[in-house]
This record gives sequence, structure tokens and C-alpha cells, in this order.
Amino acid sequence: MIVAVFCAVQAVVSVSELHASQAPDDLGGVMVSPTRIVFDGRKRSASLALINRSNKTVNYRLSFVQYRINEEGKFQTITEPGPDEHFASDYVRFTPRSVVLKQNQVQTVRLQLRKPSELAAGEYRSHLLFQVIPETVNALDTISVRQSLRVSIVPVFGLSIPVIVRIGKLTAVTRLTNLRLVARAKPAERNLLLNIEREGDRSVYGDLLVEWKAPGHEKVVVGRVNGISVHMPNVKRSLSLLLLHPKGTDLKGGMLSVRYIDSLGSGDFDSKLDRVFAQSDIAIP
Repeated sequence: MIVAVFCAVQAVVSVSELHASQAPDDLGGVMVSPTRIVFDGRKRSASLALINRSNKTVNYRLSFVQYRINEEGKFQTITEPGPDEHFASDYVRFTPRSVVLKQNQVQTVRLQLRKPSELAAGEYRSHLLFQVIPETVNALDTISVRQSLRVSIVPVFGLSIPVIVRIGKLTAVTRLTNLRLVARAKPAERNLLLNIEREGDRSVYGDLLVEWKAPGHEKVVVGRVNGISVHMPNVKRSLSLLLLHPKGTDLKGGMLSVRYIDSLGSGDFDSKLDRVFAQSDIAIP
């Protein structure tokens, strides 16, 4: 007799750091839009679209999870808030909690803010997890042990987005610091390293844009990372990005202009125009 044992392996990606166009395509075909929800001012309701882009019917389970994020953007699951951390899940309701989607079908998920009148001013954050419920018959890998035990490893794919509640008039100041260039293994290739530093009582979210300019050359974008956040209570985010060389140049003798800009429609400002959080320049010797 062969005994079958199924092991679920969880793979969850947070898209708080991913632009919608960068979202992975191998997470069970799930796509979420928008990739973050912010309740502030008088906003009490929101909605998002859950899209099945795969070629089969997929079951999704929705739940709130709590993450702590370090300076490198890595996520750690937690159950209790630390100093200056507040969970939003106690004040936000969502429906539905599970979904069955056919190929290319779209499901609207509705969120409702229910905050008590005495809720203290500050920023509250939780992450809404969209998790694919696997079919054990489609196990990714099967390992036979002594022809009597069959172990099937079943991947549990999912992704999460931040849900943020802001109470009161909150502010943040952002700076770009410690900009430096680091050589890579290939000749003339460089990485730009920098820190995004935040002060205040709210998080910031935006895109990092790097432009190169030099005498006799037009300004050109040589690096961009979309959807970069510095969440409360973090005061710093460390980044490294590869610079793309314009054809026919090695960037020497030019100047890099680095801007951290509010993403269009991010919810961080009332204005619909991009707004610069911080800017800094660095010369390339």
C-alpha cells in the first residue's frame, strides 16, 4: 500500500513593492489592481479587482496578514505590533472572503472602513493576502521513498497588498542620502546604492527615477524602480539598482539626477500630478 502525504509550500509575494506591470505571472495567474489601498480624510470605502489570467479555474482565499518590513524591503510575518506599529485589520472589513474565478474572470473585492470615533491619530497598516487554494491532484513534485511513501509538494501561491488607514493630519519628510556608485563584474557596469530616509508620522510610497545628463548628450533615464515604500515605523530604506547605459556611452563624466516621486494616484497626496518627495545628484568620475 502506498501512503500519500501532501505538503503545502507557501510562496507569497507582496506587491506593495511592485508596480502593477511588474507583478509576477506565475502566482497562479492572479493579478490585483490597484496594488495598495489608502483610507484617509473622509474616505470610508474602496474596491479592487481580482483577475484570473490563467487558463484554468482557480480558487482564491482572502485574509488579512501582518508584516514587519526591514530596511532592505524584506517581509516578516508578525502577530503583535511593535512600537509605533498599528494594525488596520481591526477597522477594515472586506467581502468576499473566498472566490472561484474562471479563466479571465474578474471579481470585485469591496473594502469598508469602520473606525471608532475615539481611534487615536496615526497610521494603521495591514496586508490583504490573496492566496491560491491548490489542487492536490496537480502536485508540483512527487518523491517516492522505498516505494511505500509518496510525498507530494503542493505550492500555495499568493500575493498581498498593503491596506493603510490614516487618522488625523499626518506628515512626512523624505531625503535621499549616502548615494554611491559600485562597480560590477562586467566592465563599465555600475550599481547605484542609496538610502531613502523618512521622518514624520506616516509612510511614503513612490517611484525612484534616475536620469543621466552630460555635455553634448540629451538627458536620458538610466534607472527606475516603481512602487518603493518606506513604511511606518521604518526611518530608512536601502536600495541598489543597476544603471542602464545609453547606447554609445559609458556614463563617465556625466551627472546622475535621482528623484523619489509620488506615484500617480498613490493616495499619498490629493493632487493627481506627480510630486517630488526628494531629489539628489551624484557625479560620475
